[in-house]
Amino acid sequence: MVFRNLDTKKLTQILADTNGKIFQATFVKRNGEVRDIHCRTNVKKHVKGTGKPSFALKDDNPYQLVYDLQKKGYRVINCDTLQRIKFQNNIYER
Repeated sequence: MVFRNLDTKKLTQILADTNGKIFQATFVKRNGEVRDIHCRTNVKKHVKGTGKPSFALKDDNPYQLVYDLQKKGYRVINCDTLQRIKFQNNIYER
């Protein structure tokens, strides 16, 4: 099922509701490049333990910390530029 014309707040909520399950997201990077990513949230493995939490974990910003399954590393998604989420056979678009 495809859901269209969703705002940033709704897309951010859907992304948070994935609860560690795998999803695909499409967003625009800072340099203007469109990026597709297969990822999950709430991953605790491979943390370097520097003691400094990521800026993406704060509630007052539009960023979401995810684990990229293809590059095997943590990435940050800007929810303001999020275009599409595919999760559990549903597609959510801006």
